[in-house]
Amino acid sequence: MRGDEFLRAMAYLSPDLIEKAGSAGKVRAPLWKRFASAAAVLFLAAGILFLVPYLFLPDRAGEERAKVMDVRVGDKLARYLAVPMSRFDRRAAQGRVGEQYEDRDSLYRVKGADDLTHLLFQREDGEWELYRFFGFQPYLTEEGIGNMVEFGFIPASDGEKLSVGTPYTFGDVLERICGAEGPGDLESVMWEKPDFDRSKVGKSVRVEKTVTRDPEDLAYLYEVFRNLVCAPPETDPPGRVWADSGAYLAGEKPLSVQTERKVTLRLKSGAKIELCYSPTDGVIYQDFSVLYEPLKEEDNRRLTEMAGIDLAWRDWGRNPKIEGAETASPPKLP
Repeated sequence: MRGDEFLRAMAYLSPDLIEKAGSAGKVRAPLWKRFASAAAVLFLAAGILFLVPYLFLPDRAGEERAKVMDVRVGDKLARYLAVPMSRFDRRAAQGRVGEQYEDRDSLYRVKGADDLTHLLFQREDGEWELYRFFGFQPYLTEEGIGNMVEFGFIPASDGEKLSVGTPYTFGDVLERICGAEGPGDLESVMWEKPDFDRSKVGKSVRVEKTVTRDPEDLAYLYEVFRNLVCAPPETDPPGRVWADSGAYLAGEKPLSVQTERKVTLRLKSGAKIELCYSPTDGVIYQDFSVLYEPLKEEDNRRLTEMAGIDLAWRDWGRNPKIEGAETASPPKLP
């Protein structure tokens, strides 16, 4: 039957038949097909749940194999920490490999980066690891360098080029690691709430984030940071005031989480470096393991103003006591 003949035949159909055909229910698929479709969906979801942690979550085993690496930068020894990477990141890292770093086997710069804030290392099994700069090691001794060479932490050729007994300045970090040449390379300085206090009170403390972008202020900050001198190893870190500290409970000193700031310096090259600032002690430090000499009083005052730090005592409440802590019996002596 041709198309025109089919259309003419349709004109003779009863309207009741057409209406019944339009209201007819859909034919359901057999039960076994419905179960098979549901099983396929569940199987696909299970596969996705398995692949997500396998490919995209950090590979803890790889992280444990290598956490710290010492690298010579000029006459200084820089310490790098391993960055947790997923298996997907490790596969993708090969496309980010740049030039070999000096004569270090298996150590490479990041492709397209002019700084040394991150380095790529290829393990013996061919997998890649990403390391980030942590800080220079100051006041090296001949004995210490000899031990690092003996145990294979650094090549003997590097040990001969390292300076002994000298500190370093943050200017070494800015220029040797971040590739800065002057104040004009500094894009911004961000001041925000530190993350060392995750208690109930610590989380309740409100701190306003501020960002310094004014060229004159940045030039001033660049000089302040550049002239920071690494403190001797025996220097004590700044004291912190917690919610259970007597000075806070008595209303004498504000919480450190209220007054301290996490400081992020961003350079126009894309490099960034993080520090911590304690205005009450007038010091800048990094994770309590890298400390710098105290700031001048005028510089400390101006940095406090730039960061918008409130030094007044505020009542942020008390952390709840652990139930039964007051009645717990003392430990028995051996």
